[in-house]
Amino acid sequence: MSLTDVGARVPFTRGDPFFQTTPDAFDAHVKAFARKLGDLPVSFVSVRPLPEAETGFCHRNVAECVDLYGGHCVTGYAFWKSRLFIIAEAHSVWATPTGQLIDPTPAAEGETRICFALDPSLVDAFNKSRPPPNRAMSIVDKADPAAVAQEIGRLSPARLEYEKRRANRAGLDIETHIANKIGRTALSIAVDEFIVASEARDLLVTQTLTRVLSHDRAAFRNAQLKVCRLEDRIRQLLARSEGETPNIVASVDPLADVRTNSEGGATARAPGFDGLIAALLDPSFDVVAVDLASSGPKVLYAGNLEDDAPPQPL
Repeated sequence: MSLTDVGARVPFTRGDPFFQTTPDAFDAHVKAFARKLGDLPVSFVSVRPLPEAETGFCHRNVAECVDLYGGHCVTGYAFWKSRLFIIAEAHSVWATPTGQLIDPTPAAEGETRICFALDPSLVDAFNKSRPPPNRAMSIVDKADPAAVAQEIGRLSPARLEYEKRRANRAGLDIETHIANKIGRTALSIAVDEFIVASEARDLLVTQTLTRVLSHDRAAFRNAQLKVCRLEDRIRQLLARSEGETPNIVASVDPLADVRTNSEGGATARAPGFDGLIAALLDPSFDVVAVDLASSGPKVLYAGNLEDDAPPQPL
C-alpha cells in the first residue's frame, strides 16, 4: 500500500509541558523507567556530531563512524523527558576503539549530551524496515500530593504506624502507599491515555525529517484526532490546577511526540491552514484556488481539469 503525506512535523517549544529534552540527572523517574525497560544500565553520552550528520539517522551516522575510525555500534534507548512523561527512543551510539561512547548524531534541540540506556537486544530491530517503536512512561503524580499530605495528617499516631508497616511490607514509602489508596488524578489518567493513543498513532506513520507519511490516511486522522483531544484535555487540567485559563488551539496535524528543533519559537497556525492542507493532499482535486490573505490562507474552490463544470467552492 502506498504512503500518503498526512502532515508536517510540528515541534513543541521550550516551556511547553510536552517539550522533551535530555533529563538533567539520573533521578527517580529515569531509574524507574530503566527498570521498567528491563533493568537497563543508563549513562550520559556526549554528542559530537559528524560533519553533515542528520538528526533521525543515528544508525547510519554510527555506521559511518565505524567505517572511518573503527570501533562498533552500541544500541539502546535515548531518554527524553518532558514535564509529563519520559520517552525512550530507540537509538544507537558509537563505541570508539578505546570503548568510549560518543553520539555522532546531532540532537534535535542542540543538546550536548543524551541520556542513553544500553540495550543490545535492539541490534536486530534496527535491521528491519521500521525502527523499534518509542516507549513512554508517565511521570505525573498518581494522586494529588496535597491530598496525600492531608490524608496522612488526619491519621492518628497508631493508625499512622499501622499504615507505615503496610507500606513497608509492600516496599513503598508512606506517601506512595496513601496515594494508592486515594486513587488516581484526572491528569494522571489523561496522560496515560495520551501515551497509549500516541503509540497507536505512531504505528500508522512513517516519518521523514520534515513530513509525516501514512499508509492509511483515514485511520491516521482518527488516531491523531484522539491524540489531539487528549492533549487539549491535559492542557485544560494543567491550567485548572495552576489557576490559569487554558489556551487551547484545536489541531489535527501535529505529532505529539515529535522532536524537531524549535529555537525559532512557535509558529501560530493561521485560520484555514488545515483546509488548505486537506485540499492540496486530496488526490481527487487537480485544481486548488487559494486566497493568500494576510489573515491566513483560504481555499476558494477545488476541482478537476477534466470537469466540464467549474470547480465548486469548499
